[in-house]
Amino acid sequence: MPDTTATPTAGGITARALHAADRRRRDTAHPPTWRDQRWAERAEACARELAALLGITPSQVQISPDYTRAYGDWPWPLLTVTEPDGTTHRFLGAHNNPDQIFTLGPCPACGKQAPLGWLRSLADYGAQLDATALSDDAFDPVPEFRADPGHTPTCPHAPTD
Repeated sequence: MPDTTATPTAGGITARALHAADRRRRDTAHPPTWRDQRWAERAEACARELAALLGITPSQVQISPDYTRAYGDWPWPLLTVTEPDGTTHRFLGAHNNPDQIFTLGPCPACGKQAPLGWLRSLADYGAQLDATALSDDAFDPVPEFRADPGHTPTCPHAPTD
């Protein structure tokens, strides 16, 4: 007789619930993120907004705190979507605000990851992917691009103290 015990799949409810509980339990960073209910709610709202913009399910969006960028004591949520072929796409829930989803990509000057542009539609991301949004004539980054801590220290867009 075959084994009829359900085994959790990578995207199944059981696996995702166990992963979320473990993530919250191991959150010892300062400030804590997943143990802060308000941070978790805002990060989940950012993931839902990103999923709606990309036309995917929220379960396809992985959330992690981005300790490079923060709004006060709250790290911004780093939102990652991995396609079946392994291609990853990274976004930020800027200021933990689901109305401010930014694309994250290489700075044209230093090559390090920085918030590049607003994601208000799938076409916005397409323009970044095909580099039309990054051309010298069209590049108009979000204000957070300038002085982002992700730039190299010698980048012309690096923070100055």
